[in-house]
Amino acid sequence: MAGAHWTLTFFLMSCCLPGSSFATDWTPDQREVLEVVAAYTEASHQRDLNAYLSFWHPDFLGWHNGDPAPTNKAQRQRGLEHYFGSTSSLSYELEPLAVTRIADGRAAIVHYVLRNVLVNKANGRKSEGVSYWTDYLVKENGHWLLISDHGGSVQQQH
Repeated sequence: MAGAHWTLTFFLMSCCLPGSSFATDWTPDQREVLEVVAAYTEASHQRDLNAYLSFWHPDFLGWHNGDPAPTNKAQRQRGLEHYFGSTSSLSYELEPLAVTRIADGRAAIVHYVLRNVLVNKANGRKSEGVSYWTDYLVKENGHWLLISDHGGSVQQQH
């Protein structure tokens, strides 16, 4: 059902809301990358760690703005195990701002805003969050993989 939420939101915003940043006429190449970002965002929302990490390149190295230094895939996995175990995701909205394909189409940079509503499993408290992300993807063997990212929360309301 949540996947249907993403599809409906993407359709409405890309086709029907001219004031939205989704109103950009994404090219087929850009849409191909955005579909992958949407898929791993949905896996994160569902708290499916294996599905989420299946989109990550083995050589991933990214920098969450809350961390003192970049982290690799294994380090992020440990953090995500705790994060997924301690929170539930009630809803999210993915707002792509820009997509650039580089290296003859074998790599892409995606800038987006992610808004979500989470529940702390320990105390039941809800929080709304906004995060800005830049994701770097590479295409290997016909599959897009996240090789790096940078970003994180910029605002939370409790």
